[in-house]
This record gives sequence, structure tokens and C-alpha cells, in this order.
Amino acid sequence: MIQIDHGGRVFQYSRSLNVSCHALTDFSVNLNPLGQPPELDEFFNLATPFMLFYPEPYSETLADYIEETFQLDKGAVLVGSGSMPIIYNIPRVFKPKNTVIIGPAFAEYARAIEIAELKHVYVHAKEEEEFLVTPELIEEALKLKPNMIFIANPANPTGRLVPNESLEMLLEASNDPNGPMVVIDEAFMGFTVNGNTAVDMVKNYPNIIVLQSMTKLFSVPGIRLGYAISSPKNIAALLEATEPWQVNTLAQVAGRFLLKAEEFIKKTPKKTTTLRRKLVKNLGVIRTYPSDANFVLLNFKNERPGYCEGLIEHLLEMNILVRNASNMPGLEGGYIRLAVKPEADIKKLLQGIASYSDED
Repeated sequence: MIQIDHGGRVFQYSRSLNVSCHALTDFSVNLNPLGQPPELDEFFNLATPFMLFYPEPYSETLADYIEETFQLDKGAVLVGSGSMPIIYNIPRVFKPKNTVIIGPAFAEYARAIEIAELKHVYVHAKEEEEFLVTPELIEEALKLKPNMIFIANPANPTGRLVPNESLEMLLEASNDPNGPMVVIDEAFMGFTVNGNTAVDMVKNYPNIIVLQSMTKLFSVPGIRLGYAISSPKNIAALLEATEPWQVNTLAQVAGRFLLKAEEFIKKTPKKTTTLRRKLVKNLGVIRTYPSDANFVLLNFKNERPGYCEGLIEHLLEMNILVRNASNMPGLEGGYIRLAVKPEADIKKLLQGIASYSDED
């Protein structure tokens, strides 16, 4: 079984370092650098009475609201406690005999398939092509005749958007009677300037499942909120395998407040892009790759053995958390993923990296 290490482990490091969670600067989890939308303050001021009520078993009101917001068919949305439980239910429900994962990738896709006792293979984007998911890569994946394909757009941990031509190839393949179900994880789409969501494609391509995360866009990892969009037939199948009361009442109500934060949603991509460019520029000679998301992948493979791990430990001593990406499928040794954060945090990070280089 795959053992997976994630970012955002502030409680663990708070205990081990004997500091407050708020004393940690966390570059290991990819949240919105703008923080939380102001609408959330209004919600929390009104939140207490909602705790008196059981949640709706399947977040029906929030699902209806999402369908109305994106002009989707009735029954096209399944709300989850984040997108993670939905990811785990997809292979259990649809039982694909052969799944292809487009990598480098979030390791939970493979773990979900393994727990369902099913098979998977990876087709990785190439480092020499700066991890771009090319049409040739999609052709390679389709030649394996998979029943299911997992792909993230933009990709995690590279941050690269899937080119339109590559995405169209997947959509067309999904409509073939013998083609694969295509699961498109758009957890970070809201941070991109030029990204094209597949949400609008669901009506024409009923064999795709689009995953969205409110956790990342609105910086609310503590309440866990995400959803899947697909054909009503697929959603009904997933719903049958979903435990009731999975999403708590506060999260269900907060979701409706968050989706109303139109100005916050609108300004997020531009602000994220500005901060990301500033981060990359100030990293200087450190090898990075093009990213369209709210994080950047760093390459330390050409440094001395142990350099990357030493840097991670050095930053930890300064109460700075980064994501060791070396254990992510498709990346073997010497990679760190950094979230895009406000300028003051970026300055602290750069000082930490510089001080480690000086010691070295």
C-alpha cells in the first residue's frame, strides 16, 4: 500500500516544535494567497444557530445551489467533505479494470484505486518538456486502452495547465463507446488566468467527472468542502455509495456564502499570478518550471546528496513548512513544491533559503 505524506501538517509540527500553529509559515499547502473572502466573516457571525441542526444527508440544498450557479442539469452535482472521499468512491463505484493516471500526480488517485483492488499504470509528462501534458502523451495513454483516466488540470505538483488540444483528445475519447471515463481534477483551476474548465463540457461529454475544491480557492481546509460534476446518471451511482451526513451543517451553509464571493473569485487569478511571478523571480538560479497555479515546483537534483532534505529541515527550524515533492509519483528525489503566499511570507522564505545556502 502506498504511504502518502501530505502538506498542511501544522498540528503535527506545532507539537514537535512546541510552537503555536499560528507561528508556522506554511508553504506546504496550496491555499489562496488572498486568504479568505470577506463574505466568510458574515457567515461566521451568523453560524452558531446552524450548529443546532443535523446536516442534510447529502447536502441537497448546496448541490442545488451549485447546479443553479453553473447552469447544470438537475442531479449533476455531488457535494463531498472535500474532493477526497469522492476520489476514493469513483473506482469503487465504476470498477475500471485498467486505469491510467497522468503524472506527475497527486498520490491519492493511485491509493484509491489500490484500495478498490484494481489496477493502474502511470503515464508521466516529461521533465525535458517541462512536464507539459502534450497530445503525444495523451496518445500514449489512450493506446493502453484504459477504462478510466485520472488527470489534474492544472496538474499537481507541477502547476501546468493541460493544453486545449490534449484536453479535447480526452473528451472525444470519453465519448467513444469503448472509451475511458475521464476524471478531471480541477482543484486549482480557480487560480489560473487562462484555464478552461471542463464544467461546461459535462452535458456534451457525459462520461467525464469534474472535481472542484472549495477548500483551496476559499482557504477553508478546516471545514473540508468540494464537489463532483458529471451526468446525473454518474452522480446517482456515486450518491448510492456515499455515506449520509458526510458534510457538516456549517460547511453546507458556508458553501452558499462562498459561492457568492464573486469579486474575490474574480481577482484571485490575477493576484496569484503576480505573487507567483515575484516568487519565481526572487528564487533566482533555483530551477523552477512553468506554472499556471498557486504553487511552484523546484528542482534540486543537481545539488549535493541530501541538499534538498537538509533545506527542508533548515526551513523547519525557522518555522517554515514546505512540501517535499520527491515522494510524489513521477518525481524521484530532489523536488520541493512551494505554495504562492503573500509578499511578507515570500520574503521570510527567501531569507531562509539564503541562510541555508550561506551555511552550505
